[in-house]
Amino acid sequence: VCNADLVYAYHHLLPPCRWTTKTLSSKKLTSSSISFYWSLSKQVKQLDVHNIFLAEAYKDSFDEIFKDFGLPSEASFYVNVPSRIDPSAAPPNKDSVIVLVPIGHMRSKTGNGAEENYPELVARARKMVLEVIERRLGMDNFGELIEHEEVNDPSVWQSKFNLWRGSILGLSHDVFQVLWFRPSTLDSTGRYDNLFFVGASTHPGTGVPIVLAGSKLTSDQVCKRFGQTSLPRKIEDTQRQYAPEQPKETERQWIYYILACYFVTFIFFYFFPQSETKTPASFINHLLPHAFRAQNSNDIQI
Repeated sequence: VCNADLVYAYHHLLPPCRWTTKTLSSKKLTSSSISFYWSLSKQVKQLDVHNIFLAEAYKDSFDEIFKDFGLPSEASFYVNVPSRIDPSAAPPNKDSVIVLVPIGHMRSKTGNGAEENYPELVARARKMVLEVIERRLGMDNFGELIEHEEVNDPSVWQSKFNLWRGSILGLSHDVFQVLWFRPSTLDSTGRYDNLFFVGASTHPGTGVPIVLAGSKLTSDQVCKRFGQTSLPRKIEDTQRQYAPEQPKETERQWIYYILACYFVTFIFFYFFPQSETKTPASFINHLLPHAFRAQNSNDIQI
């Protein structure tokens, strides 16, 4: 069972083949991040456990990440303060802080491209984060509280954690990268019948809960491959309470209701097509008693 990044594993741990160089290499990746790990000299009470700072033009900032593969000129970022709920995460009266600034994944395999000057990008991201935190929290000395700092940028995510091109969440959930289009938990090249994968880039997808569900799928496959009984999903201390089984007649009734709603909706829009003066809202308004009707067409909200 391989729990290394799937794309990295096929490129560096297994012999090369056409599927790896053509199919896998062409798949879309998720973003990377510039992540700061700070030790603060005092607690910053304005920060909660989870904090999200959205850019004013957040849509444009996302386009700069996923279309331009760069650092947004105004980034949205996430701040986590683990010491809020875990006293062991920082000394008394101090805070530990994690800042995640999304950035596009590496464009080149080595991270040495013309637009991949990560020391410069890290410095720009750090300045941006400090300015936003200080402005929105009403502080003027947040940066002075940092006693120690560690940083991970896309090149570090690749070199230290073997994440292909620094993509921190593996293959994206593009339309053609989910379900059977996604690399299988069993070797996708067909060369090995005893090689299984877990992680973000295989079935069913990326994200911690989904990856955990995928690990169960893989364990079931391994058990089946070697003729073993599948592992239980969890150990239950108490008897599980089940909801009473619904009669099939009730299930059929729901189907009839749904079909009837579709039919009525179709008939309504067929006989009452919308226009500037004739809308569903105006039709409903006409059916109401006079005392409850909107007298002005501008009062009718769709």
